[in-house]
Amino acid sequence: MRLKVADFFPEPAELEARHARHRTFFGPAFKGEGAYFLIQAPNQVALAGLAPLKRPADLRRRWFDVEYRTEELLRQSAGLHWAGDAIPAVFVNFSCRTLAGLLGAPYRLDEETIWFDVEPLAAELDQLPKLTLKRDGELNQAIRETTAALAELAGGRYVVGLTDIGANTDVLMSLVAHEPLLKSFFKQAPRLDEALADVNRAWLEFFDDNYRWITAGQPAVSSFNCRVYPGRWCKLMSETSVMLSPKHFERYILPCLQWQIDRLDRAIFNLDGLGQAHLLPSILKLQGLDHIEWHPVPQLDPDRGIFVKDYLSPRSLEIMNVIQKAGKKLGLSGVAPFQLDPLMAKLAPDGLWLSIYASSPDEAEEIARYVRRWRRS
Repeated sequence: MRLKVADFFPEPAELEARHARHRTFFGPAFKGEGAYFLIQAPNQVALAGLAPLKRPADLRRRWFDVEYRTEELLRQSAGLHWAGDAIPAVFVNFSCRTLAGLLGAPYRLDEETIWFDVEPLAAELDQLPKLTLKRDGELNQAIRETTAALAELAGGRYVVGLTDIGANTDVLMSLVAHEPLLKSFFKQAPRLDEALADVNRAWLEFFDDNYRWITAGQPAVSSFNCRVYPGRWCKLMSETSVMLSPKHFERYILPCLQWQIDRLDRAIFNLDGLGQAHLLPSILKLQGLDHIEWHPVPQLDPDRGIFVKDYLSPRSLEIMNVIQKAGKKLGLSGVAPFQLDPLMAKLAPDGLWLSIYASSPDEAEEIARYVRRWRRS
């Protein structure tokens, strides 16, 4: 290990006020706190004294060598400046839908990701074998050992983020051929219910494993959205639901999500683009859902010549207002600094969480000072 955690991450005492803010956000006392601003910026100077980390040519070593992965993930976090309400977090990244690989889906290693939809386990839903976690495989071992190593090294200076597990039909799409699986929504209800229940049970087992690995070395858990909470929490998703009507979403996916929420202390739903917006009334029926994170599609800003998430369109503003009026907290990720003023003019600050990407540490601190007007200092 070449990176010394104490040299790159702040003392735990420096982060306590931020931890307190995060705990308040997830609890009932968030009212009156104003908005929360997680601000990140690249910090090129931070890693300047370290020798470059050479990526292994062998893809198996690149993903499953625990010493290399631990160093790589630590450097990704240490190379960022964390301002405002941001708490340094190290996300255990083994791509998305890792649960599919742990249930037996063949996977292909790539330079930047792991593909879990290389070849389905079954051509038809009826041919899907009984789903059980493969805890003795290389994927589970790498996730377990990398997570445990990062948690042990943290010493309160950063928080370890739960790996992207995946769930419900997102996982089934890596296990069963796509067209037959989608047809099963219309003609194989009992078998689909059974398969979704198996995925849910495996999801809970793997979530419990990860939660135990993380909390063995630290008192709080993060995720790939860098929120921090000491209890059992997770960001829930259903990306394939863009292909479903509200009727089929409520019949099959909503019960899966409610089942997960009932087994967590806090839960977030990831509302991913206008393709899922028609499902918002159904999602708001979930009991115990803490908040919704809205992700509009990036659009080209003609004045600046850059792509930014389209938070300011009339439809996007309508969706955010519906979420807030329903009494749910609202998360926005990847907000551009120039969007702050018009956004804050349209949204209620209490229960609002914004992740902002600045261009430099100086700009990040400037933004942190500027946004105090919308939060309780």
